[in-house]
Amino acid sequence: MALRGIVLVLVTKGKLERALQIAQKIEDAQDRSLAFEDVAIAMAKAGQTERANQAFQFALQAAQKIKRALDRSWRLKDTAEKMAMAGQTEWANQAFQLALQAAQKIEDAEVRSEALAEIAKAMAKARQMKWANQAFQLALQAAQEIKDASYRSLRLVEIAVAMAEAGQTEWANQAFQLALQAAQR
Repeated sequence: MALRGIVLVLVTKGKLERALQIAQKIEDAQDRSLAFEDVAIAMAKAGQTERANQAFQFALQAAQKIKRALDRSWRLKDTAEKMAMAGQTEWANQAFQLALQAAQKIEDAEVRSEALAEIAKAMAKARQMKWANQAFQLALQAAQEIKDASYRSLRLVEIAVAMAEAGQTEWANQAFQLALQAAQR
């Protein structure tokens, strides 16, 4: 955490190359990924597109080394969102796909469905509707695996609301129907 703090200070002072060097020395994969992301965002804002892209790639590489699938999926999703905001659309798509892959490895169906729904919402926000639809469908599948009917119904309603907010009203209606069926059991 101490090295990440140093990276943040260097970023605020505009010493981006030095910040990148320090970020490479961070042992914890999650902190290293966050530090690279901080540098990448600053580089993108400074118009250093190529260097920002490289720092984002370092952030993705570090995130993929996070052991827990849930933590890995969240970190990859967050990096994908930042990449999309920085105009790195093609790389953001790759990062979203990596986040989906990580989320699908989460064993607990309730947690998996929540992670997939959050990734889908982030994809929709980044205007990646084709991929968002796929992620929403995966979230629905995971939600239907939840054993407890009340939790299953609640998760399905949450996914339906997210789908509706993303403009996917037809899919949202189907998800609401699934939620009603689960609630009636």
